[in-house]
Amino acid sequence: MEFIKASAPDTDFFCFQEVFDSKLKQINKDKSWYKIDILSDLISALPNYKYYYSPAQENWPLPETSTGLAIFARNNIQINDQGELFVYRTKNSIINGDDKTLPANLQYVCFNSNGNDLTLAHVHGIYYPGSKLDTPDRIAQSQRIVSFFQTKKTQNILCGDFNLMPDTQSVKLIENSGMKNLIKQFSIPTTRSDLNYAKYPGPEQQHFADYTFVSSGVNVLNFFVPPFPISDHLPLILDFD
Repeated sequence: MEFIKASAPDTDFFCFQEVFDSKLKQINKDKSWYKIDILSDLISALPNYKYYYSPAQENWPLPETSTGLAIFARNNIQINDQGELFVYRTKNSIINGDDKTLPANLQYVCFNSNGNDLTLAHVHGIYYPGSKLDTPDRIAQSQRIVSFFQTKKTQNILCGDFNLMPDTQSVKLIENSGMKNLIKQFSIPTTRSDLNYAKYPGPEQQHFADYTFVSSGVNVLNFFVPPFPISDHLPLILDFD
């Protein structure tokens, strides 16, 4: 929260994955990294923003609790459209509480900047299996993402935790659609923090999971991934005109 508050003065949009919302105020003891009322914390930390919450699964991991995606947009930015698209399974389709079957959605907002229409979208991709390699479901997920952007007559920004390695066909599908992969373009060495490496030591370490893609009309001024251990994933920061 300290990082989020410190970043707020010069940030127009925040995209958050694995956002939990609940009227309850305790931490899920079975999986202690879940803070189940984090949405309310984000709302309190970002009073100058309007927020859009897109839960993928409700009543999980506890009753009256949901998990999904959230976009926070600065109040002075007019949002012309917003919504979601499920790229894996459907809303609330978890099977027997097994988090390996959690549905995955893409969330988006549309806005205008200096006469240009833009779509900003983010996704929390299929996380299982943990190899982050191609599966039929992951390839289908990328195909749905590409098809979504093909319906938009806008400049596009796509980011998030894709749970994919860089050389997968799933990543190449998005690159081949005409979007630039800023992780590659800026030679980012890793998107994972020391918290992840401490958890998974040894030669099986995975240095990537997260990406930012932009269409050709987005003027990228800077893109960086600072080594701040605020999560097991590093923050991706895009400065564009």
